Order: sequence, then C-alpha cells, then structure tokens
Amino acid sequence: MEVSCQRRHGSQLASILSAREANVVYSYLRQYGSSNVWIGLVADRGTLNMIWEWSDGSVFSQPLWDGRSISHSISSSECVSLSYSGSQKWIQRSCTTTLPYLCKYKATY
Repeated sequence: MEVSCQRRHGSQLASILSAREANVVYSYLRQYGSSNVWIGLVADRGTLNMIWEWSDGSVFSQPLWDGRSISHSISSSECVSLSYSGSQKWIQRSCTTTLPYLCKYKATY
C-alpha cells in the first residue's frame, strides 16, 4: 500500500492529524461510497508493547479521532483502517486484510 502510494502519486498513506482532517476524510468516504480504507497508522512491535506510528513519520497521539484508544498489546502485524458506514470508526486489524487505501500528498501551488 505504502509503496503504491509512493510510486503512483509521490505520496504516503494518509495520516489523520486532527479532527478537521478526519472530518474531511469521512466526507470523502461518504461521497465516494468507500466503507473501509487503509490509512498509514501501523504498529511497530517493541519488546513488551506495540508502538503505533504514522508511516509518514508524523507524531501519533491518543485517543483516536473517534474517541477510542487503540490497543498496545503485542499481536501479529497490525494496521488501522477507517470505516464509514453511518458512523465513523477506526478499526485495528491485520495488515494482510485486503482493502482499498487512502494516499495523502502535499499540494503544490
């Protein structure tokens, strides 16, 4: 996913850094009918806990923009997708799940 964003668009998987950005993304998902998409929040498994980080290097902070906290338990490869099906949710799931993905790039003017 990340490599595809970089190759096709010169971008990264989307990082959602504010409630405003989250609302823009959910509006986009509503408009284009996507119910689940990968974003760039991935787990780096430490020795005792998972450390969550944005794939573009942006700082990650809790809680998520839907108000929930994300797990820090050690498990298999974990990533986060956004879901919009009448309500807004961030879903922690295996990175091997096949979903469309959302890229983010800086506009040039």
